[in-house]
Amino acid sequence: MEYKTEKINEKELTYLINLLETNKTRFLKLIGYGTLVICFPLFTPISLLRFFKGGRNLSHDSEFLFIELGPQNVVYFIFIPFLILLILCYIYVLHIPNIKKDIENRDKLIAIVKVREIKELDEDIKKTLMGMSDYKTVFEPNEFALSEIMFSSKKNPESLQAKAYKVEVSKYAKINLKREILTNFNEIQNRS
Repeated sequence: MEYKTEKINEKELTYLINLLETNKTRFLKLIGYGTLVICFPLFTPISLLRFFKGGRNLSHDSEFLFIELGPQNVVYFIFIPFLILLILCYIYVLHIPNIKKDIENRDKLIAIVKVREIKELDEDIKKTLMGMSDYKTVFEPNEFALSEIMFSSKKNPESLQAKAYKVEVSKYAKINLKREILTNFNEIQNRS
């Protein structure tokens, strides 16, 4: 697949900056909620934890689960896996380092992704989607993680004639910045 590189415009840069701030906020909330979920049982009196399944076998010598398990076990089996999970979320789920690179370098990739087929959705799926979509566009394999798009033929009738899409994504995080429908092969070759 051939693609070209262009500079990100101001509107797209603003979108990336807002996305970065949103993802940072989500990450901080994830840290806060995760810490609460982990620390609440550790520092809850054992007398309350007895009522849960498996808590009946705990000794009553210590007052908290943290003391019962031992600080070393808590670090090895609870906090270290939690930190690893947070790091993986930071890098792979929220793409924060890659979004920062995109903002610094301001490059985007542009390519033409060809449509493999356009299929009508099953009646059950249409009912589940409550009329928001009735067709699905399936793409040929590509580097932009674009596999399929659902659309409403009443709102987007031009999507039924789509032969390809012109796709613009950020260079590192592969965040979708723009999609344009191409309906004939001359248009596709002129854009390439």
